[in-house]
Amino acid sequence: MTSMDRRLPHELPEVATIRGVRYRLPQWLEPGQSFFVPCLEARSMAWVLVHRYSRVGFKITWAERIEDGMLGIRVWREV
Repeated sequence: MTSMDRRLPHELPEVATIRGVRYRLPQWLEPGQSFFVPCLEARSMAWVLVHRYSRVGFKITWAERIEDGMLGIRVWREV
């Protein structure tokens, strides 16, 4: 039995492949929590993440940012 078989229906896979790059993304976010995803194309990454988290009922917002010298997006779960 793989870890995918034991996942609850509302959980997302921990590792997601987006445009050929593997990202370790949080499965669960409390309202107000955020995470940073380094990427070059912020709008297309945001589109993928909005659809990923909307499948489990999360409403998220995002902003393009440079953090620690890396371009990417910061994603927040709205309350």
